[in-house]
Amino acid sequence: MKFQTELSSRDISVYGGECSYEGSNIRINWDVAIEFRDWGIKDVSVYVTSVEGILSIEDFEIEDYPNAPLEIDFSKWDIETNFEIGDGRPDNIEFDIKEKSIIVS
Repeated sequence: MKFQTELSSRDISVYGGECSYEGSNIRINWDVAIEFRDWGIKDVSVYVTSVEGILSIEDFEIEDYPNAPLEIDFSKWDIETNFEIGDGRPDNIEFDIKEKSIIVS
């Protein structure tokens, strides 16, 4: 089962330098996989398949990124899924600009 969740600036954290990221809008594509056995459900797994959107960064101290809204290709970033099906849906996302990693919780 595939799902999408959109998060705005209030649900986003950015690490790796001082910046403002008001106006950011991120879409998280995630999937629920159910592992069945003949006796029933063995496991329910949740994982993020991709992260898309605009990370609007201003006053950033890292030279790699200009002071403008960025549409970053997150496909090459490390994505960690840190939520379970009992949590409902992802409601927070953290970006580490230096490490190019994302934690979805």
